[in-house]
Amino acid sequence: MASGRQCRLLIDLPMEVLINIAGHVAATSLQPMDDLHNLRVVYRVMHRACGDPSVGRRVALLRTYWEDMQWNELDRYYILLALLVGVGNPEACTIKGILSHVAAGGHDVGAYLYTLMMYRNNGGGADDDIVKMYI
Repeated sequence: MASGRQCRLLIDLPMEVLINIAGHVAATSLQPMDDLHNLRVVYRVMHRACGDPSVGRRVALLRTYWEDMQWNELDRYYILLALLVGVGNPEACTIKGILSHVAAGGHDVGAYLYTLMMYRNNGGGADDDIVKMYI
């Protein structure tokens, strides 16, 4: 960006700033995958920024409305979980670890920890019902 010139276009911003914007969307959005997809489609310059691994690490998986995806779209949920584990998303890695231990040994402790994570991040009455069912 030339000195003295105002930045009026997204394309004028440095890639680090665009990645930071995409990361902020990933961390704060209730539907981060949809919002990141929209950024990629609408703003061509954001395509590369949204694909940066640091953005995937910031996706707040437990904060999203992922319960619907988890139960209604299992294939899509597991693909997303694998992608986020691949970029080192801490929440996805934790869930993957818990789910693998629960599946391998049928441990009630793993299911309980998973329920606690859901309870910590619940968004309302419907989530409370799901959490109570697990407990």
